[in-house]
Amino acid sequence: HLAGLTPSQIARKLHWPRQTVADTIKRYRTHSSIYDRPRSGRPPMVGIREKRHILLDILRNPSLPFHDHGLAHGLSASAIRSVAKAVGFGRRVMQKSVHINVVHASKRLEWAQANRDQDWSRIIFTDEMSVQRGLVRRTWTTRRKGEATLRQHIAPTFRSGRQSIMVWGAVSRSKKWPLVLLPPGSVSGQVYADEVLAKHLGPMARELRRRIWQPALVVEDNAPIHNGRIATQKREQLHLARLPHPPSSPDLNPIEHLWAWVKWVVAKRIPRANTQEQLWVHVQEAWDEIPMEAVQALIDSMERRRLAVLKARGYYTRY
Repeated sequence: HLAGLTPSQIARKLHWPRQTVADTIKRYRTHSSIYDRPRSGRPPMVGIREKRHILLDILRNPSLPFHDHGLAHGLSASAIRSVAKAVGFGRRVMQKSVHINVVHASKRLEWAQANRDQDWSRIIFTDEMSVQRGLVRRTWTTRRKGEATLRQHIAPTFRSGRQSIMVWGAVSRSKKWPLVLLPPGSVSGQVYADEVLAKHLGPMARELRRRIWQPALVVEDNAPIHNGRIATQKREQLHLARLPHPPSSPDLNPIEHLWAWVKWVVAKRIPRANTQEQLWVHVQEAWDEIPMEAVQALIDSMERRRLAVLKARGYYTRY
């Protein structure tokens, strides 16, 4: 066409219909392009105002699945998912954590401020763990990436009396001590003082003191058997110094991560334990498999945990 040929000549030369050639030339004259202009396409099913309402409902009720949100707005679950995905929302497993109220948050904040210059290498982190067979059911929520520690995306857990076996463990940055199997049933303050403090924790503190040439501090949670009169008197006899531990703060005791690892390994083991004796053997083997480098990395994260508590004003952290 630019060379002066007519539409009929071009059609014969290219073996195209003449009307196709004429339409192409007309399109080029009108839009300076031989290609079709972008079409408007199908109008969106969800308008801007309705999208805002959907997102507000998701923010108010993040635990509801997309199907339920769709029923409320007369849309399919896939339509709700598309609206949520456009702003970074997605269905993710709800992170579990112990419940933290205002009083707990205040004490956690005080702890973070008081331990600003703490030497974490002289701390012995201790805790008890109950081990059960089976896996824990997961709970889902709708959130953006990085919002796992917001309160509306936390599934609080509370103490339960169910247990298969109860074990006690202790770690420091320089050593991971063998686990201790506690007597069946509820552990009394007297049993804790005689079987744990006197036989194990006292010698551990003296061993760590000889190794690092400074007094060791012991971390225990706020269970009644730890804070009772019998345990307090036994610690005084053994000259055991405690590092105060705020309530509802498993994230400030790195041994909790080791417990989670042990439970995961035991739960996925095939064949599973059928007796308490077999379960105890499986727990010991899982504990022994944990490398010391992993323990050191967890304890080295304590300063980051402290800063995370300050940033969260005492509430939930990603740990």
